[in-house]
Amino acid sequence: EPVARFPRQTTRIRRGVIVACLLLLFCCFWITEPGIAVAHYLQKIIATWQGGVLNIGQTMPQDGLINELNYADAPETFSSLEEAAEYLQRPVAVVQHEALTLDTIEVYIDEPAGILLWSTYALPNGAKITTRQYFYDPSVGAPGSSILLSEQAESYTLPNDAILYYGPDGFGEANGLAVWPYGELSISGDIKDISTLRNFIETIVFINP
Repeated sequence: EPVARFPRQTTRIRRGVIVACLLLLFCCFWITEPGIAVAHYLQKIIATWQGGVLNIGQTMPQDGLINELNYADAPETFSSLEEAAEYLQRPVAVVQHEALTLDTIEVYIDEPAGILLWSTYALPNGAKITTRQYFYDPSVGAPGSSILLSEQAESYTLPNDAILYYGPDGFGEANGLAVWPYGELSISGDIKDISTLRNFIETIVFINP
């Protein structure tokens, strides 16, 4: 015959209550100093060098107040980098070394990812230095970039606190790369002396819109 079973009393907490408590502790953790440090680490820009290639990846912060980019009427060029900063409403890097003359500014659209600003500088001997600035749209989550470097990179901190990694590419030129939330900058040129490239890098400033 069937035996009547009575509900057993238990001191176990409901699973939903446990989950709620864990979520509360998790949220509280993020507002503590260790939690903030972990959040910064998760959004940290990671640079790795392997096999002659420098790779830099980044995760975009979701709380940043970054403006959307306008692709509709983007011009093919700007008359100056100041004009570019005004149009993009983002800080634009410029190399202010006395030996360099800004030669050309080209604009490339990568909708919906971003806008590439390609600038060429001329040296008195006819050599060229190129900077490529990528401005990411807020819709981009975690981009990655890479350049050729034949040896372990040296580094320099730019005025915007981004670290620019640079070195020879093994083919007679030198490369440098820096990334920051919603932006990146690369520099390259026919430079065999890496200290010369650093001299140029040290004169980089940012033009605010």
